[in-house]
Amino acid sequence: MRYDFNLKGKTGKLPNPFDGTHCLEDDSEQKIRLELDDNKIPIPYLIPKVDVEQNKENKKIEIHIDAKDKNNFKKILEKVLKRHGIKNDNYKINYDLENYIRSFRPVIKIEKNIDLRDFKIGLLKIAYEFAVDSIEEYLYDEKAKEISRILYNAELEEVDNYVLGTGFEKDMLSFIESILDFESKKHYLVLINGKDLGLLCLIHLSSLFQVVVRISDSNLLKDNIIFGINDLEKKEFRKTNIFEIANEIYSPMEYQYKFYFENEIDLEEYKLLELDERFNYFYVNDKIPLYNVQGKVLYSDINEKIEKMMLNNNIVYLGDGFKKHINYVKFDEELYIKIVPSNKLIKLDSLFAKQFLKGKL
Repeated sequence: MRYDFNLKGKTGKLPNPFDGTHCLEDDSEQKIRLELDDNKIPIPYLIPKVDVEQNKENKKIEIHIDAKDKNNFKKILEKVLKRHGIKNDNYKINYDLENYIRSFRPVIKIEKNIDLRDFKIGLLKIAYEFAVDSIEEYLYDEKAKEISRILYNAELEEVDNYVLGTGFEKDMLSFIESILDFESKKHYLVLINGKDLGLLCLIHLSSLFQVVVRISDSNLLKDNIIFGINDLEKKEFRKTNIFEIANEIYSPMEYQYKFYFENEIDLEEYKLLELDERFNYFYVNDKIPLYNVQGKVLYSDINEKIEKMMLNNNIVYLGDGFKKHINYVKFDEELYIKIVPSNKLIKLDSLFAKQFLKGKL
């Protein structure tokens, strides 16, 4: 990422992600380096290679060098001959350098040994800090205290107990990829209650890492999901929740009410009221209030009631992934709506709430 975004370190140098000595795929003896030019483009550099073939009469020395070293060939040759104990007056040079220059597009084999715990402890730190910043009581959670100790003492051997996955799997967060734009230059943090797993922090760092971090045995979230979004192009971070996101990326909620009638007589009476051309629900400021049986307003509209039920995890989700967001809402208290022109209260049994995905976050 530092290479991609031209982020130089304290030395003023740009880190080279291809640093080190590598080899050609079809010739493991031929060592090669990738050096960055002024435009950050990695340029292959062939490290001098010496092949020696000895027989009874002659010693054949074959030297492979990079084309940019051709003006230094004699110096390189002298060093090679000295290493092999050949004196200047005891050899015959037979070469035509230009005739041996070869251009090709090498396949370079690069091996990197990475201790996964080195960066996973960084991901654990990100999850811990996001939870502390987002959930007031998390700081005093027992698991939070353990994680704090692990981070303070850099106890790498403990990291795998909390960070699930290697970080390189690209399907760890597949269940939310339809609402988060994993192809964009953004980092995503998601705090979510994992039921039996406790509090989880899902981390997606641009195109680098995806992990799930278990940060508590308890479901500490009051809101059922908290998102942190770091936009690398806009250079801004924002925190949001599932309700704000729903309004941002989903179509307006569509409701289909189901009423409760004590008997057939009440049902037939309601059907007759529907026939009146003036029939409608009673609105206040473009909202349909919800009442108790005495006619007292309990909620300004259905959205207020649904949000309360979502916080208590009392809604059954029937959607198709995140693309079609359909909830079946069975009310946990007696609620009524008022119809006009009769001003009669009609008892609600349940409803379907539907939303459809418009785009990604």
